Amino acid sequence: MCNNSAMLQFVRSYWKTIVTAIFIAYLSLFKPNSTIQLPPIPFVDKWIHIVLYTTLTAVALLDTKKRKNNTSSFLLVLLISILYGGLMEILQQFFPPRTSSWYDFLANILGCLLAFGSITWFVKKKRNG
Repeated sequence: MCNNSAMLQFVRSYWKTIVTAIFIAYLSLFKPNSTIQLPPIPFVDKWIHIVLYTTLTAVALLDTKKRKNNTSSFLLVLLISILYGGLMEILQQFFPPRTSSWYDFLANILGCLLAFGSITWFVKKKRNG
């Protein structure tokens, strides 16, 4: 069982990640405002998924980097971000008019991988001078 000080420390360290995850949950699960129209860009909804999950994973990796700067911690962040994207897709089935989609989940994964690759590359480059 977690004690209160450990939980408080976790929230203090990962508050940006938590806020980002809540924002994504809100966008993913609640009915969109009917007055908002997406621009007529091909696959615009997939691009939005990529941007959201790139942001989530990047924020989580940067929060993690402040505490633990190692590969296993970064891989755990990647795994949790991907699982979170899958959870959001599953939960959408229970929040009409939202629907789940394998293509949305793949876009989520792509965003996670994009952030993971970019952040780990940047960290290695900075570490090696």
